[in-house]
Amino acid sequence: MTVIEGFLDCADALDIADRYLAGVDAGEAQGQGLFWNSGEWQCFWPYLEGRPHSESPLSCVRSSDESQIYIGDFQVHRRPRCTSSEPSASPCSGADRG
Repeated sequence: MTVIEGFLDCADALDIADRYLAGVDAGEAQGQGLFWNSGEWQCFWPYLEGRPHSESPLSCVRSSDESQIYIGDFQVHRRPRCTSSEPSASPCSGADRG
């Protein structure tokens, strides 16, 4: 989780992130944008320029001061390529062998 705008202490940022994720898991978020509101917080899954939607973090904005958090990883994680045909080799062991 990352505070993008404004000032939030860790406890407040974690609280809204936990509540939003629980709402998503419970099917309370609406539509493809996963829109969810709780008090002064509006949360959604934005489209960010230059990245596929699947790689965009979730976002929550507080209406009172426009504080904003992103929930998710900004790194693009790709599965490592493996060319080893050795049956004893684990799937790359976290390293790219190809």
